Amino acid sequence: MTEPTSRRTFLAAAGVAAAGISPAEAADQPFRRTSPADTRPIRIGVLTCENYSHISASWGLYMNPPLEEWKGGYWPRSTGMVMTHVWDPDPAASKAFGERFDVEGHDALAERGLGSAANLTVGQIEDIIATDPRFSPMPPDWKSNSRYRLPLQGAESLIEAGARVAGHIRQRVEHLAAQVSVDTVQVFVGHGAAFRHAAFHLGSLAFDDIRRLSMHHARPVYLLAAQAGMPWQHIAGEWKMRSRGGSPAEGID
Repeated sequence: MTEPTSRRTFLAAAGVAAAGISPAEAADQPFRRTSPADTRPIRIGVLTCENYSHISASWGLYMNPPLEEWKGGYWPRSTGMVMTHVWDPDPAASKAFGERFDVEGHDALAERGLGSAANLTVGQIEDIIATDPRFSPMPPDWKSNSRYRLPLQGAESLIEAGARVAGHIRQRVEHLAAQVSVDTVQVFVGHGAAFRHAAFHLGSLAFDDIRRLSMHHARPVYLLAAQAGMPWQHIAGEWKMRSRGGSPAEGID
């Protein structure tokens, strides 16, 4: 999708295992070098690369030295980190960053699309729907209602966004499985609500639990990939319990 989002909306992460691993193996563990000569880089995913970010002008140059001349030579690699993925609210910025530093970004992991209302505030959206005689009144919980879709061109419901994300995850994991022969973890970074609805489509989360749960920011949930037609399994990482007593109009994250 192309609509702008805030940093908070995509500071949630989900890790998906491409092959069988145990919960203990999938648990969050710190990266450890095996020897002084260990050359394995720590892989980094970039969240926002344009506004309010120093990654393009400083850290990015050291992690993924671009083929640009600098002081008569080329930027040297000078860290043990390498950027592999990028996501920015501005698709053009994400694309330019990816091309310069050779990293990937996927619009298919974006949050629920608001279509032609993408650049509007919640209040503006509600005013438009309320004053247009062609539209029925919005439900009070329209922001968190899984099946409600704004009656606007290009909009999608949360359940539709989840299907899009689930399809992308399946495709990427199937592609990875064809390339590796050992247990492997594939990391996806995106929006918590879209991931929870995707987990429902993947068979690892009950529909009634979508609104009951949330996701911790930048803390992964691990799903074990299954063969086609079989449900995926939640094997590690904790969903976040939503506070009780929230307003029905409360947004979903």
